[in-house]
Amino acid sequence: MELTNVIEKPVQPVITYLQIEQLAEKHSELCHGVYASFNGGAQFEDLESLLLKMLDQASEISSLLMLKNNI
Repeated sequence: MELTNVIEKPVQPVITYLQIEQLAEKHSELCHGVYASFNGGAQFEDLESLLLKMLDQASEISSLLMLKNNI
């Protein structure tokens, strides 16, 4: 049996606002934690990996919102 009449559609990921909201909440918690750590006397070197994670999360949130708006 041939499937010549089947039209293939590109598969788009299912992105929900709940997923974006949950990631934004985690991002907010991380931001507050980093801020509190700096206020507590932590040095940049102590928090560098967390700052990089903050950048990654912000990028991911932005990308997800753009994808969601284009679907």
